[in-house]
Amino acid sequence: MKKSLIALGFLMFSCSTNFEDPSLVQDLRILAIRTEPCEFIVGKDLDDYYFVNMSLLLGAPSYLVLDEPFTCVVRHCDITRESPTCEGKTSLELRRFKCRVGNNTISVYIPKEVVQEVQLQDPTYGTPVHSGVAVWLEVVVLDKNLFGLKSVLFSPENPKGRKANQNPVIERIQIDGVPITLPLKLPRNRPFLFEVVPSSDSKETKVFPALNPPGEPVSVTEFLTVSFYSDAGAFSDWQVSDKPQNIFEQPTSGVKFQSTWQIQDTDTKSVRFWFVLDDGSGGVAFSSFEADID
Repeated sequence: MKKSLIALGFLMFSCSTNFEDPSLVQDLRILAIRTEPCEFIVGKDLDDYYFVNMSLLLGAPSYLVLDEPFTCVVRHCDITRESPTCEGKTSLELRRFKCRVGNNTISVYIPKEVVQEVQLQDPTYGTPVHSGVAVWLEVVVLDKNLFGLKSVLFSPENPKGRKANQNPVIERIQIDGVPITLPLKLPRNRPFLFEVVPSSDSKETKVFPALNPPGEPVSVTEFLTVSFYSDAGAFSDWQVSDKPQNIFEQPTSGVKFQSTWQIQDTDTKSVRFWFVLDDGSGGVAFSSFEADID
């Protein structure tokens, strides 16, 4: 299926890192891609261009010396579940820029011709149940065998008054129940309970067109997923989610986005941490910091 009715954003990674522990960042990695906005509400007549601010989070361990910038490319092509890269395909390059470890923010313009092309490929486009299509952007770190995918949604105002999805917000990060303050020093050889606390409005309820018009519109509440990363030590769970078994069910209530981290080696002097919050609908937030190990 080329384009889903309710299109969800996701990330993909490719590099030489050992992924036996997905939370352990041992090499250069794409950890998150965020766009602002993450969804456009569009009418019958499209604008000439759609402007997004893109944030690319590149993670790498502190022991890697990566002073020189890399070349990153943002491009669009026909992304499918069976062929989720632009390699070997005709693609449209939208932006080329220098990127470094950390958060890289750049602007990207998506021309209306790209949106039109994707719309026309979707079998639900123009029908009463059409709720939006995903324009897929691929981000490539050249010469590093790294790529990531990010969807930007383009949706009609159906039903009337429907609002565009907003990116979630990380309100705070706690360690053992206490909000972190920087600079941070952590002793080795003991566990720490990390918790990512989203803002109260990060989980939105979406209203989609009736699946069988003229029936009632369908309401779906977002689920949240938090990914935990570090370049040393280990997290007990690298990903925690309140995702329900069925997309039309309510997210699991009372879930705390927590994971226990501990380091035991005697050589590490500092650790980098990264936290990624995903709302399952294309919205992303992330946070990172470094801590000294005592």
